[in-house]
Parts: sequence; structure tokens; C-alpha cells
Amino acid sequence: MKAIHITQTKDEAYALSFDGDYSIFELQTVLLNALMNVMDTLVTNSPEDSQQALKEVLYDKFNEQASALLEHIIPDTELRPDLDEEAILETQNRIIEERYKECNN
Repeated sequence: MKAIHITQTKDEAYALSFDGDYSIFELQTVLLNALMNVMDTLVTNSPEDSQQALKEVLYDKFNEQASALLEHIIPDTELRPDLDEEAILETQNRIIEERYKECNN
């Protein structure tokens, strides 16, 4: 039987240890499935009138943390060196202008 152990080492730092061999992809699947089950349980056990708000908070927080993880692994500047701040700003301005025109038609 394979097992994964999560231990809090200090403050918000955690260490993983496992019994058995896992590939990185297996670890991702196991950890994300466990997280999904925790989130599902939180939503299911919350009052029905607050479930949607809880889902939105969980979504936003997960999105924020996943983005931070990906940024740590490979920053956007390495992943897309052609997209600098000026290019992003120009794209945003173009989209805003197009939507403004659509609203006025």
C-alpha cells in the first residue's frame, strides 16, 4: 500500500514523505484529488445559502495559489518573453476599445 505523509515543519512550510514510488504526475493527481475531496466536503457541509459564496472563495484562492506555483516554476517572462508589460497594456487597451465600440453600436 502506498501512502503520502504531509508534515508541517514550521510556520507555513510543509514536507512530504511517501511510502512507495510515485512519479510527479501521480503525486499531482493524488494531491489534487485529495484537495478536491476536501473542497467538496467543505461545500457540502456548509449551509446551503452560503455554498455558492464558498465555492467562489475556494475557486479564487485556488486560482491564486496555482498561479503562484506556476510563476515559481517558470515565470511568465521566461515562458513568454515576447509578452512584456507594454504588449500586455496595448492588448488590454485594444480589447477595451473594441468592447466600448460594441456597447455604442
